[in-house]
Amino acid sequence: MPSFDIGVEFEVFCGKCGSGLCLQSHTRYSRTRSLPQVVVDPCSACLENAADDAAEKAREELRQEIAQEGDGVEIRGLRCAKSLMA
Repeated sequence: MPSFDIGVEFEVFCGKCGSGLCLQSHTRYSRTRSLPQVVVDPCSACLENAADDAAEKAREELRQEIAQEGDGVEIRGLRCAKSLMA
């Protein structure tokens, strides 16, 4: 089948936070059909925010467990004092 090779320049942005992803993306041809593809790595800003949110959620859950159990409770193999979590 005849074809044309046409160059197209475009920018890539995160749909969630709007960060530019041009340095986190690349083009290639698909393995099976040899069609052009764009591969975009996850947005590092969103990944960091998700990790921070998960860590904060885990800390809050631990605080709640300590508050429910009282002082000197053992949680997940660690002996905790309520005064340390203030």
